[in-house]
Amino acid sequence: MDLPPETDAHLAGAIKKILWRLMAVGHNRAELLMVEMHEERVRAQMVIFAGGAMAIFAALAILTVTALIACAFASHLLLTLGVLAAFYCIGAVFFYVMLSRMLRQWETFTGTREQFERDRECLEKKLI
Repeated sequence: MDLPPETDAHLAGAIKKILWRLMAVGHNRAELLMVEMHEERVRAQMVIFAGGAMAIFAALAILTVTALIACAFASHLLLTLGVLAAFYCIGAVFFYVMLSRMLRQWETFTGTREQFERDRECLEKKLI
């Protein structure tokens, strides 16, 4: 059973419009993904730079403070160094836990995922 020629043309036009819209939506989502990838890369670079600089300055400060405290309490040098070492270990564990928590909660491409979820919901409403 063949469709009349005008129905074929109308159907082909509707399919072209749907494909064109799907391509436009896909293009927009790809652009959003690229923007978010760039933002994540810049954010990661800044975190690495700031973390490295912070680590260098913190190490220099800790060395200086350790030397200062060791000189001040030269009569109990081993006890002083043991207390400082314990303090540094506690600080390292604290920041390790904080960093682990931050990395577990780090979400990437949230805007893209949210947009894809909205697109899916919209398509489900229209198609079902």
